[in-house]
Amino acid sequence: MNDLTETELFVLINKDSQKITNEEMQCAYGKFIEHIDIVNQVEGELISAIKKLNLLRIEFISLQLHSQYEQEKKCP
Repeated sequence: MNDLTETELFVLINKDSQKITNEEMQCAYGKFIEHIDIVNQVEGELISAIKKLNLLRIEFISLQLHSQYEQEKKCP
């Protein structure tokens, strides 16, 4: 699972969003999708891929909540 959260997409998500261009995000997302395809082909098990994607969804939700919390702290 760690290999998915260490992709360029997650690196960009954790950066200051005002410093990220749309092109950078689109490229990182494309590479992320390619990485998921490779993981699925290598492991060859749909259940394993689904488990990894569910864990990834949890990670995205966590990042979203953290981002919302940080925004609320900035705006009194």
